[in-house]
Amino acid sequence: MHVHQSTTYRADIDGLRAIAVLLVVIFHAFPSVLPSGFIGVDIFFVISGFLISSIILNQTMAGTFRLQDFYVRRIRRIFPAFLVVTVATVAFGWFVLFPSEYVDLGTYALASAAFVANIVFYLRVDYFAPDMATQPLIHTWSLSVEEQFYLIWPLLVLWTRQRRRLQLWLMGAVWVSSFALNLWLVGSDVNAAFYWPLPRFWELASGGLVAWVMRERPTWYVQLSTWMRNVLAGVGWLAIGAGVVWITKESAFPGYWVMLPVIGSVLIIGAGESAWLNARVLAHPWFVAIGLISYPLYLWHWPLLVYAGMITPTDQLPLVNGGAILLSIALAYVTYRLLETPIRRNVTNQAIVVGLVVGMIGVAGLGWYIQRGNVAVRLDALAMRQDVQPPLANAKTLAVSEGCDGLEMPVEYLTACWRHAGSDAREYVVIGDSHATATMAGFVEVLPQHPITMFVRHGCPPLLGVDRVGNAYDTGRIPCGAATKELLEVVRNLPPRAERTVVVFGRYSLIYNTATQDWMYAPDAPAGYFDVIEHIEAPVRTPYAEVLTTGFSAFLAELGQLPADRIIVVLQVPELDKNPLNCLRGLNTAHACRIPRATALSHMEQSWRIIRAQAQSYPNIEIYDPTDVFCDPAYCYGAVDGTLWYRDDHHLNRDGARRLVEALVRDSR
Repeated sequence: MHVHQSTTYRADIDGLRAIAVLLVVIFHAFPSVLPSGFIGVDIFFVISGFLISSIILNQTMAGTFRLQDFYVRRIRRIFPAFLVVTVATVAFGWFVLFPSEYVDLGTYALASAAFVANIVFYLRVDYFAPDMATQPLIHTWSLSVEEQFYLIWPLLVLWTRQRRRLQLWLMGAVWVSSFALNLWLVGSDVNAAFYWPLPRFWELASGGLVAWVMRERPTWYVQLSTWMRNVLAGVGWLAIGAGVVWITKESAFPGYWVMLPVIGSVLIIGAGESAWLNARVLAHPWFVAIGLISYPLYLWHWPLLVYAGMITPTDQLPLVNGGAILLSIALAYVTYRLLETPIRRNVTNQAIVVGLVVGMIGVAGLGWYIQRGNVAVRLDALAMRQDVQPPLANAKTLAVSEGCDGLEMPVEYLTACWRHAGSDAREYVVIGDSHATATMAGFVEVLPQHPITMFVRHGCPPLLGVDRVGNAYDTGRIPCGAATKELLEVVRNLPPRAERTVVVFGRYSLIYNTATQDWMYAPDAPAGYFDVIEHIEAPVRTPYAEVLTTGFSAFLAELGQLPADRIIVVLQVPELDKNPLNCLRGLNTAHACRIPRATALSHMEQSWRIIRAQAQSYPNIEIYDPTDVFCDPAYCYGAVDGTLWYRDDHHLNRDGARRLVEALVRDSR
């Protein structure tokens, strides 16, 4: 009587689906509200493993299981909503994406249609990195993991259908080996642990093992007392709740942490629909209604949030994200009622299945065609007109190993040297990090008659006695202290000149910023951290305010001795809070690329305070504040009247550099 318990409809499982999808949706829309919401995917994995395994186990025992029928059901279940959402995502992408982004979207559409999106995203995108927010199809990685699992799992169950103990052992072996691989990879390649199918299979197998117990040991299941069922469900809820409270994107995830949502889901499902929490909470009609549309809701919500984020001013984003969620719920309901339900009920019309397969092949072909760069998007002309990189105009660009127009200079540490020949008496020498590089075109265009020379070391704000430590983003990086020392030595050895202005640029908020009272990256982040050279081996890291004070003070002492009649240290330009390209995507860009002035400057106030205080001891060194060049009293701007000033959130582009240099020359006379 109880043999088929696991295949009867359970409203509480639809309710659990609702919990899973709501966790994911809230995390994506309001990550600061629910930073652990991504564990909803792990709940989905357990639910899927339980439901699909229940069907396979019962049909294999009844002798009615056929692989062809199984995959036809998967096509009817997965393909309809996927095709509609993917086509809509690609179509809307044509309006709001730049050419290179649309090429990427084509790649991801192809990968998703082939159910290898998880592998492609592993090779190209970190799920928790900022780039994730610009990938409208990144959420399809989980569908790929599921379908890869279902290429193997049915074969295992079918092969062992007459040997139930062997079946259990093999299921357990899949669980143990997959979980062990997850633990190993989370310590060596966390992206592989997150995206690869094998370290994720144990989560689906967990649901499969629950289905096996219910199917093969029905007496155990039936004899569970009401009290025990309530305890199991309660502990399951506590486990998921603990995951919600304790897990963040900084956790070593999946790893051991993922056991909280997985074990919680196993216990809730295993408790059965009669457990009080399951019957009274999960089986509530509201949760069931959301659970029924959970799959199309999962598909719709993320592209809508990505595109909303691209075309919406940051200060309006919470409200717009709320609207995007409501729209995704409406679209999910329409998809469920008008597309999914009719197709799943019409089981006799095989033409539907053929059409779905052809449609999926068509989406894959469309993705392939787009990723080859064959489609001109709406923003093509704008992308060609907007110069988001800082070209060097008429400046002569030379590799450092070749010297700079024959200048005698060491070349061991510098990133690059540029020189523009000019006839005017006053020479401009620009030194610093990548913020200096970003201004080169501006100097050349504003001061075409002046000799201009630039020496830079990217990633190293000019400091002495301070190194960047543990930096994996640029393998083999030379210590920054040595690079700054070389910058000064190169300028010191320049041929004598009566009129020479030295201009210094540096992103000093890298070392110390007001928003966190610390360095802007975590000490163990791939970008590394900064420390006083003598303290690097010390067990306790130097406070970052002390790092900046020590390094900048030593730098100023040497800077003030350079052979120049004017020395100007330019404070950092205001930082934006989004990619400036987003300012140009929407139809109304008047306010799309502005940020409150206080917010834009918040990262830099602490470093500015230190720089100004140190510079007071050197009357021959001027401090130039560029804030008013890009800000009015209320806002700072990344673009005005359709013209970008930035190429990313903190580097100027050609137009921005020209604007800055014009103001610098005008205000410094």
